Amino acid sequence: MLDRIRNSPHAGELLARVFDFDLTRTDPVEPVRLASGRALRPIAGDAAGGTFFDCDGPVLYASSEGSAGVLATDLTAALQLITGIPVWHDVVSEAPDLDAMRAAFDSSYAELKEEFDRL
Repeated sequence: MLDRIRNSPHAGELLARVFDFDLTRTDPVEPVRLASGRALRPIAGDAAGGTFFDCDGPVLYASSEGSAGVLATDLTAALQLITGIPVWHDVVSEAPDLDAMRAAFDSSYAELKEEFDRL
């Protein structure tokens, strides 16, 4: 799937500009490794300095501040999350308070819609 996206300049540019999933940024700010020793392959980065990794199935997100976690079970699910909830960073930062998560989504999504009105 990544090869198809990379071969489509419009798709890659859209993912980077609107959804903050930049396939050209694959150098993590901090070194990242799994305790299990499983391979981590950086696949994209975001404007905050975070990196998305393919872990032979699951997709992991590591922030530039040293926190990390599984974002999705696979690349398809990760892209569905990133494009379906483009303000996911703001939403998960309020977990586990569901009301705060909803408020963060509403506020952040409204700001994003101002910039990208066709979203």
